[in-house]
Amino acid sequence: MKYDIVIIGGGLSGLVSGILLTKAGRKVAIVSSGHSALHFSSGSFGLFGQRDGNFVEHPLEAIAKLPASHPYSKVGIDAITDYVKRVKPLFAEAGINTHGSEERNHYRLTPIGVFKPAWLTIDDYATVGKPDNLPWGKVAIINFNGYIDFYPSFIAKGLEEAGLSCSLKSFTLPELETLRKSSTEMRAANIARVIVGDVIGDVAREVNRLAGDADTVLMPAVIGLFDDEPVKLLREKVDRPLYFVSTQPMSVGGMRSQICLRRYFKKLGGTYLLGDSVTNAA
Repeated sequence: MKYDIVIIGGGLSGLVSGILLTKAGRKVAIVSSGHSALHFSSGSFGLFGQRDGNFVEHPLEAIAKLPASHPYSKVGIDAITDYVKRVKPLFAEAGINTHGSEERNHYRLTPIGVFKPAWLTIDDYATVGKPDNLPWGKVAIINFNGYIDFYPSFIAKGLEEAGLSCSLKSFTLPELETLRKSSTEMRAANIARVIVGDVIGDVAREVNRLAGDADTVLMPAVIGLFDDEPVKLLREKVDRPLYFVSTQPMSVGGMRSQICLRRYFKKLGGTYLLGDSVTNAA
């Protein structure tokens, strides 16, 4: 139980630091208690998205022009450019597949139907290059009956204001009806635990049936808690492009990211102490 380094906090920064230190040959322990910010994640990771109330298109260019007092300027643009190029490959090694580039922000669709800039986004989440040029055609927004942390009407309003036609649908399955017996059970993580195995095929059949003449399907991001294999399988079975929109917390995408990073850290030889507290330092 002797370590070269003990990290307090098992969220994004703690896990990434632990992974890099373990890769460098250090014996590392991470002590974590409670939920990290990843449990409330949007499914996207930001680098530099807004300045003075305006969206930033080219984050590295904007960072290079920041005043000397800004934390990014203190780190230095050369160091930041080096660091950001290492993030996407590290995520991929851990099983977190993302798209995006530090050269230009893309735009993620938020739970209330507006677009915000992002640097990297989990592959299956709904994003566009520019919010004034939406490529989705007719959109079917499909929810699960009784799931209240997803707002199809808000999303539809935002997309319709951008010129798209939307339809709202919902469905249930026997496996999901079990969760509806209690209002506290119809939550993102519980749904994700149910939509596995043969249930994925049942979900795909309902989505294909309800989508009608839609060109694109949007659904709440409540699938794939432990890895993205259920997501890949569902998208293969749905007969048109399918993307997910982040929900109100808890975040399945964020929890998946934390689980993947923690699994990778432990695979490299790190020790993750969940539920313990640091009381003093010697």
